[in-house]
Amino acid sequence: MSDIAVPDWNKLVFYHCGRFSSSRRVDTHHHPACELIFFRSGECLNLLEPDLSFPGKVGTVLVIPPGIPHRQLNHGRTETMFVTFESGLEEFEHPARIINVEHDIAVERWFDDICRLNESSLCSRTEEMTRGILFSLLVQLMRLESAGRQEEKTHPAVLQALRIMENHYADGINVAEIARKCGVSNGYLCSLFQQYLHLSPIQQLNRIRLRAAVQLLRNPYMSVSDAAERCGYTDVNYFIRIFKAKLNCTPSECRRIEAKRQQDGIYGDKFYLSWDSDANPEDEI
Repeated sequence: MSDIAVPDWNKLVFYHCGRFSSSRRVDTHHHPACELIFFRSGECLNLLEPDLSFPGKVGTVLVIPPGIPHRQLNHGRTETMFVTFESGLEEFEHPARIINVEHDIAVERWFDDICRLNESSLCSRTEEMTRGILFSLLVQLMRLESAGRQEEKTHPAVLQALRIMENHYADGINVAEIARKCGVSNGYLCSLFQQYLHLSPIQQLNRIRLRAAVQLLRNPYMSVSDAAERCGYTDVNYFIRIFKAKLNCTPSECRRIEAKRQQDGIYGDKFYLSWDSDANPEDEI
């Protein structure tokens, strides 16, 4: 996040927002401020003068710079949400482009929140609350763009392996199975992870599993053995050992720490994990 510019709160100006749901075309128009369009359903083609075109697909956001005339040709009923604003960030407002937000639930929610807030009866705090949500939305879009640029530099097998880990860590999957699904050898996947992420596949898999375990252990009715199983650890004793090695406390101690935090009103979202000590032969699954 340190290399990502963020909007200047004092320069952030909200102008307008709204929803569109129709099969009719949107005639040529322009805005004096930057416009973001979130495509919620349907399909369309957006034509920007003088000669740019962008397909509007579900789960994407179109950035239209200030003053650019544009129109929208819909292929059947299309549903969008839009917001116009000034951010004070020239590098974000230009150029026109598509941002993929398909796997991010926050972006759609924040578009919807901005629209709902301004559809209801306006109050003295509406503008301030809208700017707060808009600020969060812009920062998240910048993060997603930055992550997308990083993905472009990362080997496809590493990206596929990361997706498999996130989706199947609870299934007890191991590195050999992940490598096979990625169409590479176990050794080659390990070398790719070291090259691009500076850690091993099993280290990354354990990170994902243990973070999930901490979340599960916040539930006082979740047993340690159930938490282990839900995170993909078939051996509860191994789960306890690796948990203590990486988080410097046992699962039971973690639960007590979390309970005390909640009692004191401290809702920290994560433990500080000692990943530097991951190079442990026992980490092999």
